[in-house]
Amino acid sequence: MNKMAEKKKTDDKTKLYLEYQLINQQLKEIQTRMQEIANQLNEIMVTRQAVEEIPKTEKGTEILAPLAPGIFVKADLKDNKEFHINVGSKVVVTKSVEETKKLLTDQEAEIKGAEEQLAGQWQTLVIRLQELHQKLQ
Repeated sequence: MNKMAEKKKTDDKTKLYLEYQLINQQLKEIQTRMQEIANQLNEIMVTRQAVEEIPKTEKGTEILAPLAPGIFVKADLKDNKEFHINVGSKVVVTKSVEETKKLLTDQEAEIKGAEEQLAGQWQTLVIRLQELHQKLQ
């Protein structure tokens, strides 16, 4: 084999190896995002359970109300029929139990859609990674 052919073969292998590394990095990023999505779905599940329990709780019951993540204050439940929801830009709206549950269901569906999209990207990248692995051997 002449030197030009050998150089081209080496250059091709280098390109394939770089693509292989890039795909591995993308897979790690997708894995991180998938874990974040799993955490979000878990938060929605916990929130939905709390929303379903509040109407069963008597008014005046002492509860722990969150002030910030991990910081709570004791409070008396004044209303067990409505929730105050931050919709962004410091705007808070009042929603009924059913409206709140629907909001959570909608959020869950949106997050699951993103999860499915990432799973599709994952599969595509894994297939390409397998192809590259075979070419690099």
